[in-house]
Amino acid sequence: MDEIRIKNLRTLSDTGYVELKKINVLLGRNSSGKSTFARVFPLLKQGGKLKSKSGILWYGSDVDFGSFQDAKSRSAGKAETISFTFVKKNLHVAPASLYFQSKQKLRQPLNSKLRRVEVTAKIFEDEKKTASYELKIGACVATFTVQGLLGAKFSIDGVDLTAAAQKVMYFYRHSGLLPDIYPVEKPDLKSVSNSVYTALVKAFSIDAQRMPLDLIEGLHVNILYNRALIARSLNIAPGELPKNCVSFLRAYIMWREFPLVWETVRDLLTDSFSKIRYTKPLRASAERYYRTQGLSVEEIDPQGTNLAMFLNDLSPRAASEFSSWTTKSLGFSIESKTSEGHVSILISDSAGSKTNMADTGFGFSQVAPILAQVWQCMKSRNNSSPFVFVIEQPELHLHPHMQSKLASLFSSVANENPHIKFIIETHSEVFINQFGNAVDNNTISASDIGIYIFEKNSDSDKTLISESYFDESGFLEQWPYGFFDA
Repeated sequence: MDEIRIKNLRTLSDTGYVELKKINVLLGRNSSGKSTFARVFPLLKQGGKLKSKSGILWYGSDVDFGSFQDAKSRSAGKAETISFTFVKKNLHVAPASLYFQSKQKLRQPLNSKLRRVEVTAKIFEDEKKTASYELKIGACVATFTVQGLLGAKFSIDGVDLTAAAQKVMYFYRHSGLLPDIYPVEKPDLKSVSNSVYTALVKAFSIDAQRMPLDLIEGLHVNILYNRALIARSLNIAPGELPKNCVSFLRAYIMWREFPLVWETVRDLLTDSFSKIRYTKPLRASAERYYRTQGLSVEEIDPQGTNLAMFLNDLSPRAASEFSSWTTKSLGFSIESKTSEGHVSILISDSAGSKTNMADTGFGFSQVAPILAQVWQCMKSRNNSSPFVFVIEQPELHLHPHMQSKLASLFSSVANENPHIKFIIETHSEVFINQFGNAVDNNTISASDIGIYIFEKNSDSDKTLISESYFDESGFLEQWPYGFFDA
């Protein structure tokens, strides 16, 4: 996902569109809403693990939002939903790999790149088992509602096409935030196309003779964004194409391409949610020994409790690479030692002296899971969508010098690995300064770092989000005066 917008979640009445850059830093006073924003990402991930009524699992092993009523903003008033909007830019639609296209050939294969696509999920209270969804391409919006497991209503730009949709496709919500779409067996495509065409002609007051069905069948989804392209496709001067005709054509193209676009963006977002990695604000303290379990560790858990098993599971070559990487980046190495069915985590300094992590400063136990998680993401070959690495208070129990090194590491990792994004919730002025230094040193581009400032209006209990940014010399612009002052 390239942008996210959240409405009616705790103090986040409306975040507006927040761009997700390579590094995203969340700043603000306590209870300003920044932790709520950060925890939306593991919330989305844990909802994809298990089947739930709404697609959101409010309480799970990663984060705990209580229930829908607990999570709903107190300032939402009569609003019945909590909504999440995701933006994907330059979405590539390739039907060869899509289930819907392989099962039901609705038309000639499409191979498109859509400039901007928005998907919104509006979640109702769990007991209602209802959710509403929107797919927006350009100015055109398709909306549908799912009750229980199956779809109930479908419309495009306010025109009710439920009956036609039910003859072609059905929605099935079984896991994750967004429902799947499946084709109806042996639909009467010609009859359905005619009924949709007739409904849209009536809704937009179109002269059917001027816009016959066979003329518009070949129009491409890419032209949804541009009136001039629509006119050119029809060999009409842009000035001679009425506004209602543009709206009509966009609605028909949206209907025709909806299954393929939805399936593409749904699969992409589902994959993105599964690749969210989360580190809680307080990681597990080090133990002297861990009992060997022989488990294969796919990812570090949010508190780092399985770090010893992760290290023990590494091959000798991988363990050496990880140790060399941490030594080069932060000046110490992390490794495991197995003895009589137990595993110890050892910290080695630059002189090669090895110490059990339980005997070192508390900061090592707090930063070690972060390093392991980042390194694991760097080595992953699953780069279909970026890993989104959410870290709360990475500076915890770290000396400012070590904070500076860690911020430098994040900068270089984000710059060198396009499949990794960071969302960092912090109170550390050192982190901000070091990101500025990284920009000045050309370690990372200023445009790749977003500084988001969260402030809560004491009267309305709503969070306001503003963006600060670095110039090319690493100086902060739009920075609130006295932000770090007492």
